[in-house]
Amino acid sequence: MKFKLGNCQIDPFEHSIMFDGEKKRSIQPKSIEVLSYLAVHYPRVISREELITSIWGEKSVVGDNGLTNAIWHLRKTLKPASNDGASIETIRKVGYKLSTAPQWEETLPDSEELSISPPRNSPSFNVT
Repeated sequence: MKFKLGNCQIDPFEHSIMFDGEKKRSIQPKSIEVLSYLAVHYPRVISREELITSIWGEKSVVGDNGLTNAIWHLRKTLKPASNDGASIETIRKVGYKLSTAPQWEETLPDSEELSISPPRNSPSFNVT
């Protein structure tokens, strides 16, 4: 499901990002999964643990470093859109959240279709 953050169009299925008037650029799959997870759960603050478990899996050894790396790359990639408020905020000792609401191209699918459902022990959520 494609969505926009400011002047930035994100296509999770193509692992790509495109700013208005520019060429489409590829993003690493895990980074786009993190961005998509944050978008689906906007405006909720997502803990590091939830992101790691949901994106890398419960038994992943590289999850913590992988998440730090993914957030760094996403912030660097989204920098041209930051004038529109499109960035990832760190909420100290809590987690991460998008600073602007995603604008979905179509109706939002079930989280199962996006393969980014919350961990089993996570509280339920509603996407509007």
